[in-house]
Amino acid sequence: MRNRQPSLERLSLLPPTAEVWGAHEEGPRPLATPGLEKILNEAAGFADVGVFRRWLAEAEVRTARIDIGGRACGTGFLVADQLLLTNWHVVSETVTGAVALFDHSVLNPSLGRAVPFAADWQVAHSDHDTSRTELGASGPPLGTWDFALVRLTEPVGAQAIGPDPAATTVDKRGHYQLDGTDYTYVEDEPLLVVGHPDGRPIQLSYAAPSGARPTKHGNRVRYQTNTESGLSGSPVFNREFRVVALHHAGGPTRARARAVPGGGFNQGIPIVGVVAELKQQLAGRPELVELGL
Repeated sequence: MRNRQPSLERLSLLPPTAEVWGAHEEGPRPLATPGLEKILNEAAGFADVGVFRRWLAEAEVRTARIDIGGRACGTGFLVADQLLLTNWHVVSETVTGAVALFDHSVLNPSLGRAVPFAADWQVAHSDHDTSRTELGASGPPLGTWDFALVRLTEPVGAQAIGPDPAATTVDKRGHYQLDGTDYTYVEDEPLLVVGHPDGRPIQLSYAAPSGARPTKHGNRVRYQTNTESGLSGSPVFNREFRVVALHHAGGPTRARARAVPGGGFNQGIPIVGVVAELKQQLAGRPELVELGL
């Protein structure tokens, strides 16, 4: 029998909780003695399992591995039906043979669906700073955001999930609406990264607490969520799956922790800054409408 991936709608219908019943009991057995638990991390809170499952399924199908010349180079994610956000350093050298590879997962028997970059792929971008400045104690000054907004050859976000983009019995892939409203990072909050570490099938990494803290100039955020090479350009989510940062670099490891106060870290670009820069670069252009900005 052929394995079929359940739809997002079907996943959302699964029960959010499980009950334990004894063989001859008339009701569910309590899982713990009331009054002995406490909230240890207010910022982490709780997540409804059904809602979280849907959010995670959306992240899985909207995030792609970026392959250039047949080699995995980074990660990107849909921010409009035909627009992908990633790091500038992922695509700045060459995009010859570049594709966004969707649906590359362990459970997918095929490699995934490759969607090429368009001929006019470069919609907007912002440079990154030197590694020394990026990872210094204060982070870089304002003005460098290390992002690239890439146009694909197809409106993959409006198409069906899976190998047949024209399928009518499968959910559409969708995309993330970038949120440019102010966001305050809290060290205790969870931060999740979804992408392709070392080019592997799509993975989830999370930390709670994440230790999230902005740099001195506020245009970088540092956290303890695990990352590896290949996650550059990944979306960084808060616990409600709002995209709050664009992952772009790993800081000094614990072995070199003396170089940076607070030890090792990973680092992303706050989405608030990316949105502000996009509005400035794309003022008066139709791409702002595509982005819903």
